[in-house]
Amino acid sequence: FIAIIEGGKLQGFNVAVGGGLGFTHNNQKTHPRLADVIGFCKPSDAKYVCECILTVARDFGDRTGRKHARVKYTVEDYGAEWFKEQVEDRLGFKLEAARPYKFEHRGDLHGWKKCDDGTWSCGLLVPIGRVKENSRICLRKIAQELKGQGAFRMTCNQSVVLESIPEAKKAIVQKLLEEYKVMHSQ
Repeated sequence: FIAIIEGGKLQGFNVAVGGGLGFTHNNQKTHPRLADVIGFCKPSDAKYVCECILTVARDFGDRTGRKHARVKYTVEDYGAEWFKEQVEDRLGFKLEAARPYKFEHRGDLHGWKKCDDGTWSCGLLVPIGRVKENSRICLRKIAQELKGQGAFRMTCNQSVVLESIPEAKKAIVQKLLEEYKVMHSQ
C-alpha cells in the first residue's frame, strides 16, 4: 500500500501488488519484480483489499514450488489486470483509479521525532541489521525501563525504531542510548 496524503490528511492508499526483491542465486526462474499499482482504496477498505489480494494469491498461486509461491509470480503469470479483476470480484466493488504519487525520500527515521499522539519515536542506526553487544544490552534495559509501554519495530532497512515512548520516559531512554553509545542520529 502507498499512503496518499493530501493537506496532511490520509486520503487512502494506492494498491500495489506483485513486488518483491527476493531471488535465488543461479536460479533464473526467480527474480526481483517491481509491483504493479492496480488502483486506490479508502482507509476503511484497506484490510478488505489486503484480504482479497491474499486469497487470490492463495487460490491461484503456484503451491508446487516454495520459491515460486509468491504474489509476484502470480501477478506475473496471470497479469496485473487479471489480478485486479479477481480482487474486485471478491471485494464486490471496483477499486478507484490510482492517485498520483511521488517518492521523495527513501530511508529510515534516525533520531527523535514527536508523534501526533504526544509520544516520541527514536530511530536507531543498526549497522547491517545486527543488534549486538552494547546495543543489545541497551535495548534490553530500555525494555525493562518502559515496562510494557512503547514498542520496538524493525524497519525494511534492518534498523530499529523505538515507538510510543511516553514524554516522561524520553530522558531515561536518551540517557541509556548515550551510556551504551547507541547511534541514533546522522
